[in-house]
Amino acid sequence: MDAGRVCCLDLIVGELLGAAETEEEIKVLRDLTRIFPLLGEAPGAWVEAARLAFRLRRRGKGLSLRDAYVAFMAQTHGVLLYTPNRALRQAQRALALELKFFPPRRSSE
Repeated sequence: MDAGRVCCLDLIVGELLGAAETEEEIKVLRDLTRIFPLLGEAPGAWVEAARLAFRLRRRGKGLSLRDAYVAFMAQTHGVLLYTPNRALRQAQRALALELKFFPPRRSSE
């Protein structure tokens, strides 16, 4: 994290803020945007994410628009994804997306 390797999306920060239960959680989560750089969103990013979700659905793979957006943004910016979301890995295989993932954590960690 200290090497500037962690970034975030407004979408993720917004989801976390929406689930916050205390003012202290809100304060900590708002600091995420100061601590970790936010990936910029180009015009049409959501449209491209919807097209990605459509292509996956045609191949029989379900992926929410939100997850398709995360995949699109990660691919566009060439960043590694750190997620337990298996659907994103399945999407990567189904469409040969240029997504990169952090290695899965071992259960002993």
